[in-house]
Amino acid sequence: MSQHFVLIHGAWHGGWCWDGVIRELENAGHTAVAPTLPGNNPDDDFASVTFADYLDAIAAVLEQQQEPVILVGHSSAGFLLQAVAPKAAKKIAHLVFHNAFILPNDASQLDMLLPEVAKILIDAAMASPHKSVPVLEDLVRNALMKDDSTEVQNALLSRLVPQPFVLIKLNEVVTNPVGLQNRA
Repeated sequence: MSQHFVLIHGAWHGGWCWDGVIRELENAGHTAVAPTLPGNNPDDDFASVTFADYLDAIAAVLEQQQEPVILVGHSSAGFLLQAVAPKAAKKIAHLVFHNAFILPNDASQLDMLLPEVAKILIDAAMASPHKSVPVLEDLVRNALMKDDSTEVQNALLSRLVPQPFVLIKLNEVVTNPVGLQNRA
């Protein structure tokens, strides 16, 4: 049976990061869309993006769907799924958290990171004129993609954009809205 997927990217990425997944899903007879969220287009005003903008963008994509979808979130998009699911429950058949952050009550993504990594992100955002976390090449190469070739790393790095800090620091909206529990 054919399924329809809505694929939500994580920090620094855009909908383009799902292109290969979409091809595979289509080859298997499914359909998929992968929007680029506000603040993740190269020409966006990174400083003006709010958490509500992210939720509104995802809710708008879900509202356009004829039938409930499989909503997939990667990395930082995990807690976006947590926050949008109650608002659009009738449009969601399944939630998939693909290597994604699931935040416990009153936590932010920063709370889930090693303190030294959190400090790097905070310092980088505070030094940025638009309060965004720039693409940190060392972090990408040596932590996020350490097992990938330089060629693959370079290809990804050329597409990444600064991430509005609001996504990473937020802890005011996500208060376990879909009943998820932290399973440490």
